Amino acid sequence: MRGSRSRHSRGGAMRRCDLWMLMGLMGMACVPDLRDRLTRDDGDGAGEEDLAPEGELDTGADLSIPQEVVIDATSETDWWLYDFERQGLVDESLPWDLRFQRYRVELNGGINGDGDVYAVVLDGILFDDVTADDVPPSADAAWITDAEDADGDGDADTVFVDWFDYDPTTHILTPKPRTTLIRTVEGMVVKVEIVDYYDGTGTSGYPRFRWAELIE
Repeated sequence: MRGSRSRHSRGGAMRRCDLWMLMGLMGMACVPDLRDRLTRDDGDGAGEEDLAPEGELDTGADLSIPQEVVIDATSETDWWLYDFERQGLVDESLPWDLRFQRYRVELNGGINGDGDVYAVVLDGILFDDVTADDVPPSADAAWITDAEDADGDGDADTVFVDWFDYDPTTHILTPKPRTTLIRTVEGMVVKVEIVDYYDGTGTSGYPRFRWAELIE
């Protein structure tokens, strides 16, 4: 990843490392425990469940079934990396597609990563109405990725830079009615809709989104 904006702080993610193990395992380093940063509701009626990323692809999962994810992105310094194929948060050593920090959402592509993740923004189109027929050809100019500031407003032109409307009176962020197509590091196409930014108590920094694979 390039530039200061793309550096992923590992301080928070490493907060609960296992101790180095003795008895012949002195060479094993600790790994981040991410399970308390992510919950998912896959619509099966069981409600939300904690997710513990395994770092392995579940090739038997039907990713076309919509699932809803909440990320604890309350840290002002740490980025939390999400991979759609693994259906969870991952360490930066693994492929990732989106990353989250507070209200910021960035792609692993362009100025923010080398994963060649691209997106198409479908304004005003409901998540349930988006099908594989809405996916442009891979070479279509509709596919964009995170880029440097081109309009002089001081902000990088990231795909999700304007995913919300902001009320200066209440200071509330409200997701815009839009669905975003994402072409992942591995080449899978998913549809994504950000549906909330607050948890059940009204605390900010908990982006909630739903997504599903679009099978072409």
